[in-house]
Amino acid sequence: MNKNRQHTIGRSITLSGVGIHTGEHANLVFKPAPPGQGILFVRTDIPGSPSVPADIDLVVDVSRGTTVENGKARVQTVEHLLAACCGLGIDNLTVETDRRELPVGDGSADFYTRALIEAGTVEQDAEREYFTPPEAVYLNESGTELAVIPSDRFSISATIHYGDRMPGSQFISISPDRESFIKNISAARTYCFESEINELKKRGLGMGGSLENTIVIGEKEITNTTLRFFDEFVRHKILDLMGDLYLLGAPLRAAVIANRCGHAANVELARRLRKARRRSLPAPPPGARTIELPELIRILPHRYPFLLVDRVFMEPSGKTAHGVKNITVNEPYFREHYPEDPVLPRVLVMEFMAQSSAVMLLSGSDDDKKLAYFIIIEKAVFFGDVRPPAAIRSRVRLKRAREKGGRVEGECYCGDKKIAEAVFMFAIVER
Repeated sequence: MNKNRQHTIGRSITLSGVGIHTGEHANLVFKPAPPGQGILFVRTDIPGSPSVPADIDLVVDVSRGTTVENGKARVQTVEHLLAACCGLGIDNLTVETDRRELPVGDGSADFYTRALIEAGTVEQDAEREYFTPPEAVYLNESGTELAVIPSDRFSISATIHYGDRMPGSQFISISPDRESFIKNISAARTYCFESEINELKKRGLGMGGSLENTIVIGEKEITNTTLRFFDEFVRHKILDLMGDLYLLGAPLRAAVIANRCGHAANVELARRLRKARRRSLPAPPPGARTIELPELIRILPHRYPFLLVDRVFMEPSGKTAHGVKNITVNEPYFREHYPEDPVLPRVLVMEFMAQSSAVMLLSGSDDDKKLAYFIIIEKAVFFGDVRPPAAIRSRVRLKRAREKGGRVEGECYCGDKKIAEAVFMFAIVER
């Protein structure tokens, strides 16, 4: 499994079960999804089948689970499925559901993990975009302590504390890759205290909870089951945290440290991570149209590892565009291009500006029927180097347009520093 490529499932698969809070029986269909879509929920029981992406900006409730909502589409208790997608490396998936809450299965992620494994995994023709925070992000509120520190791999260290009350204190540190997730995290079940049950039901929660899908903790012992792991409780906290953080829309490359975490804190941490990332990226110009991966790969013939633009902001005039590319140390060319002091090859800076220009020239109703070849580079000048991690942006302006070609002026920036500029001549041909 190539960790630098996006993945979806190999075939559609159905499953059904009861929601732990609503008690409603839901029928699900998992379907393969195109590169760049992410995890998308579709409410087939609502006229028009509205959808809601799994996105941290769409979280509306964290009461004993995580709920996302977009217009009329609301989907509850999404964290176990998202944890399974995260652990198995599933980037793109369409989830059709005929109820507002996803099934709980046996209270772990295994219900979803087994189904996704059965459906198979397919590598897609698109580069995986990892979420690496530009800086350390912290949360310290009401006894909960969370930290996310930039790293070249994903790891979680988690602690729970219940004092003298069962289950006491537990700690685990793990790098949850696919194999480790299946073996050590997926089967860890949700739990509650016996003393909480009546209050939860008064709040309209736990209506589908049972001795088969929840570990029930009495005053001195587990009342209904044998633990799958001696530290199953803290492992389930990691499961929930993985699912909630996958709402960022990309797998993390960071070290996560969690002390007494829960859904409310997890979601707040993810929001802070999203804000930190947005601060480090160029903002779209006012009124600009955003062109992202599905449309980019329709316009451009390039594919991983030579698709060198992540998104393009098109100004209303159609004559100026801004490309964005996130540069991480995991780019394949850094293995050979100064590996001890990685520097973005300057020829790729030119290619980034050229691809941004091609998107500007071809974005339209027939953009999938033409190709833009750049045939001349004029006045190319470099002012500095780019070293990872970094976000570079281009500003390209159409200076002359003809039916069979065009002339474009381009500039490339890293932060506020201009690192290159050039003039490109393009020929436009039929595919």
